[in-house]
Amino acid sequence: MGIFPADFQGVYQLAGNGPNYCGLITLRDPLNNGIQRLACYSAAEFKEKGLPYDEIEIIIQKPNNLQRVIEYAGKSGNTISIFYKEFNETVNGAFIRPAFTQEFKFDLAESQVIGIKGARLEVVKANNTGITYKVLAHFPR
Repeated sequence: MGIFPADFQGVYQLAGNGPNYCGLITLRDPLNNGIQRLACYSAAEFKEKGLPYDEIEIIIQKPNNLQRVIEYAGKSGNTISIFYKEFNETVNGAFIRPAFTQEFKFDLAESQVIGIKGARLEVVKANNTGITYKVLAHFPR
């Protein structure tokens, strides 16, 4: 039996910043059953086929990025303690997932360079109440 030409319903939208326009179409078979499909076409295909479309901008609001925090907890001998925390908070203050906390201990007698989850810091000075450091690498994105 075959598929008849599509009824183009709704508006085709530019998909993100990409080169394609996407939209929902209804294909009609000989028994007039509607089969809905998502169809994407390039701008050139739209011009060639003369397909109807409107360009609109849609802003999709995503939750805030993952927040990662390093907190200095003090020094005992040559060992420093650092807490690593991560959480993902939305605009309204709700958490997408439970907060995560992990304690790290580093022996500065071995190295002044420490690493936590991809971030690298050079400890310049540390005592029980504070730390001075240089950022060598930030957290990976």
